Amino acid sequence: MNNGTVKLVVRIVCLLLAFMMVMGMVLAMLPPDSYAYGELYDADMTVAIGIAYGAAAPESYTVKAPAGFELGFLLSGQFYGVSESYERELTVVGVPEAQYSVHIPVDERVADFDIQYAELTEIAAGLSADIYPAFVSKGLCARMGAYTDKVSAQSLCDRLAKEYGVYAYVASPTSTSFTVLGTEDKPVFAFDCGSSLYFGIRAIQPSKGSYYISAPDGYTYEGALRFNRYNGDAMTVVSVLPSEDYVAGVLPYEISSGWNVETQKAFAVCVRSYTLTNLHKHDRTYGFDLCNTTDCQVYRGVTRITPTVRQCVEATRSMVLTYNNKPIGAYYSSSTGGCTASAYDVWGGTSFPYLSAAATPWEKYDEHAGGSWTVEVSPTKLYESLKKKGYTGLTGDVASIKINSLAEGSTYVSSITVTDVNGKSITITKCDRIRIALSAFVKSANFVVGKVGETVTVTDYVSDVNAEEEYTVSGLKVRTVYGDKIVSVDDGINTTAGKQSLDGLKVITSDGLVSVDTVQGSVTCLPDITSATVKEQTRSVTLTGTEGNFVFVGRGYGHGVGMSQYGAKDLGDMGYSYDVILSSYFPKTEIKNMTVIN
Repeated sequence: MNNGTVKLVVRIVCLLLAFMMVMGMVLAMLPPDSYAYGELYDADMTVAIGIAYGAAAPESYTVKAPAGFELGFLLSGQFYGVSESYERELTVVGVPEAQYSVHIPVDERVADFDIQYAELTEIAAGLSADIYPAFVSKGLCARMGAYTDKVSAQSLCDRLAKEYGVYAYVASPTSTSFTVLGTEDKPVFAFDCGSSLYFGIRAIQPSKGSYYISAPDGYTYEGALRFNRYNGDAMTVVSVLPSEDYVAGVLPYEISSGWNVETQKAFAVCVRSYTLTNLHKHDRTYGFDLCNTTDCQVYRGVTRITPTVRQCVEATRSMVLTYNNKPIGAYYSSSTGGCTASAYDVWGGTSFPYLSAAATPWEKYDEHAGGSWTVEVSPTKLYESLKKKGYTGLTGDVASIKINSLAEGSTYVSSITVTDVNGKSITITKCDRIRIALSAFVKSANFVVGKVGETVTVTDYVSDVNAEEEYTVSGLKVRTVYGDKIVSVDDGINTTAGKQSLDGLKVITSDGLVSVDTVQGSVTCLPDITSATVKEQTRSVTLTGTEGNFVFVGRGYGHGVGMSQYGAKDLGDMGYSYDVILSSYFPKTEIKNMTVIN
């Protein structure tokens, strides 16, 4: 990128900053509901995901890319390159060991920075000094040398002035500066624009295909990496990328990329909905939208993304779950164990009709990791664990655990009282507080508990239909879409018009998705298991183990609100489409394009 282009970019950025200030004042005067989500969010928006931050914030960060890097800044989520390095491995630091350098401002009377830089490069060679570009206070300049003491840097400044008539001064790191080191830890770029612009890097792209950035955490990232200083010499590292690419990056880390495509499409909608409603979650603390852990959504870059994952994300592009025409927080957990619990019973706060308790009898939790579990624990370990969690009201070994209440319409425990051998008691309410308090022993709050030798009652939810049975119905009329042509959706992603034979195909009919068998002259369709009658069924379990110990018998893994990841897999494997899967877990919601909702 030549200097003329860079100066044009910088001027455009300054204009954008001024425009944003004016628009910010205008929006501030508008009532909160006077503009639509579609005006703020779209499929091309970028998201900022923290990948190294807080206690893990590094003081140096080494990255690799096949063809080198673009170096520049980010503004409103967009990357602007101002320089390039063809070195394939670079290290970003806030404060280098050689802290001092010689700063040479550009001569604004010379239009082309490249001409000045070429002249300065010849001068640097004559002085046996290294030279490298810098972007400081929103403008390109040059720097020479890297010194551990200020005296040596000042000596070079004096020589530049005396021997070449070049004005220069000693530069040292600030609380917002960055230095990029290349081979043998020599500087190749410096950046300092205060708090107005973020420093960023991006992999130089090939003529065909894509190159990505390999990070120290062992993962590979698309888009740009953004840096901002944190807590002295450390820095926060943020992956900035288009929201649809982020959805693709989350999907194979929260579920398997080998799962049924309808399950993957359902999950893509969930990830997108959660992202949209949790933007800026960590903005105040760390300066980014979402983190890369289970506190938000697990994100590890592009490593596990497959063509099928990309197809599932593209098939649901911009689609989010809505309630009353607004996007919802589409929560999910690994397994819910036959039913979910309401957000109110789990976390408290506001009650949402789309995050209410629901029976999920189709979930084969016994077949999934962590879906069904039994844990034996001694009274002493229970006491010690609860004490470490901050429950200091207990003074000795646990004598009893009483379940006071269950979440409404659910088997999740919403209140328990724990009493010790000295008669001291604590009561814990809300499902997730209970799960966290007992996390050393339970995977969810969907459990029963008793002492060895006791018999406890476990409640299951069962349906009056079997999703694996075939229901044959005669006389169904196939709905055609492209005139009178049949549409096949048998591969789960792409539709193909013009199929003349219906044998073995899945087609859309007035009664939903059906499999057609013309040899038998009938149509086989899936039952509507999601709205079938559900009833409670109890069973007795006698607890075994060491006398005096407690035994937890539970189901599910996670908080239990919203969608069960394994339950969604079960529905997808049975043949249900992604919209049916979503409506099963998020009642009263609609799937809409996020660019048009209010």
